[in-house]
Amino acid sequence: MRIGTVAVGVVACLTVAAGDGRARAASVDTDPCSARAIAEAARLADRLLRAEASAASRGEPPNPVHVARARDNYARRVARIESSSRCSAPLDAAALQQEVEGLAGDTAEILEADRVEPDGRSCVVQAIRAVGRRTRRVMGARVQELRTGQPLSADQLVRTEELFETDMARVASLGGCVDPRQEQELKERVDEAADFIAREVERAARARADDAREAEGAKSASVVRKGAEMASGVAALAGVAVGSRSGGDIRTWRRKGAEGPPQAVLLLIPGAPGGVAGLGDLAEALVGASGAADFDLAVWALAKSEPAPDRVDEGVQAARRLAGEAPVSLGGRGEGAAFAGRYAAWSFGEGDAARPGHAGLRGLVLLEGGGGALPSAPRGAGASAWPGARQPAARDIDVPVIAFHGSGGTPRDFLPLARSIGACAVSPCDGSPRVADPDAAAATAIFAGASGGFEVHEVGSLSDALLAFLRRSARVAEEAGD
Repeated sequence: MRIGTVAVGVVACLTVAAGDGRARAASVDTDPCSARAIAEAARLADRLLRAEASAASRGEPPNPVHVARARDNYARRVARIESSSRCSAPLDAAALQQEVEGLAGDTAEILEADRVEPDGRSCVVQAIRAVGRRTRRVMGARVQELRTGQPLSADQLVRTEELFETDMARVASLGGCVDPRQEQELKERVDEAADFIAREVERAARARADDAREAEGAKSASVVRKGAEMASGVAALAGVAVGSRSGGDIRTWRRKGAEGPPQAVLLLIPGAPGGVAGLGDLAEALVGASGAADFDLAVWALAKSEPAPDRVDEGVQAARRLAGEAPVSLGGRGEGAAFAGRYAAWSFGEGDAARPGHAGLRGLVLLEGGGGALPSAPRGAGASAWPGARQPAARDIDVPVIAFHGSGGTPRDFLPLARSIGACAVSPCDGSPRVADPDAAAATAIFAGASGGFEVHEVGSLSDALLAFLRRSARVAEEAGD
């Protein structure tokens, strides 16, 4: 009494990760497409289990017409989800169909439905229906998590288990066709199907996030390159020397023919995907535009995304050696921006020998990421921390910050960071709070700007705003003889 597996050539799209294990909250942007697709998988499971229950009541195989109709409805509904403009991450709809068909078939197999005597059929039918109800509850819980972004409460989880136990108690009263081992197998099979769907959602969400970062990175690099070409002409870009240091671990860009220390160094941490390759156009455009403005800027980039703290520190110290008395700013794109902020808050060494990461910097540059709050209390190295380092109070960070949000972001994305770090104590800051008016509509009114050491711009103005930020730090350093 098996329902054959037929793959459908339909691609659905989800943009939410539901986390592995049971009853975990969504960890990626909650999009209604994901909840709808999960609901359709649950609907298909319900229809197939009903077909199995009907077949068990007659002692026959499932009606092929009913099974085909359930599959066709699933394919049509998933295709409708796919056509939505809000869906952009591919989900293997055929794999989900195979999983729920497997759930229905395995339910009949565990209950030995095709070998039950006529007087025991009503018991098996009720058992299959109980599995159907558990499936609807468990997958419905997944949908709720995806739509709300919040995990289910302990009471909700307990209630789900209690309802299944109640259903199985009713089944037992009909003749005891299900023993404890079978009951446990049925419960685990439903949970296994729900977890499979959650993993597929997470895979699709990560694929979407990677595609979005890559597209946004290409867009911002294109914007910067276009601005640089307009300001300095193609010849300026052609005058950029590309090199490497530390055995290829650091890529470098600087104006051809430049000698001696540059006026400023910008060290960038790439964000996945693309790594340092995704920063090439950006670096060339910045150096080209700076050359046209008679400003000797060197741009460096670490070759690896998500580097260890000591690796970032090696890059910072090497940049400082090249820069001499010139300022060094640390930045990153996407996830790399978050690592730049974390480095600034990190402490290398112990006791009197401890050295905070921001002590060697004159600024932080955050490109389309890194706006989250930094921990304000010490935290020891653990599974999610960088090994061999500690993070002191983020309130100690006193260097200027400039941030850029992409087309999908807003200036307020950086409010948590601005509120979690200390006041800027580096000239030209005047001690103003980083946040001027959090309720204001414009970024220039939300943040204090150069005087308060926190600027936020749209990525379209990256070239002009970032060069002004770097030139300002260079001018201050020259005036101070620092």
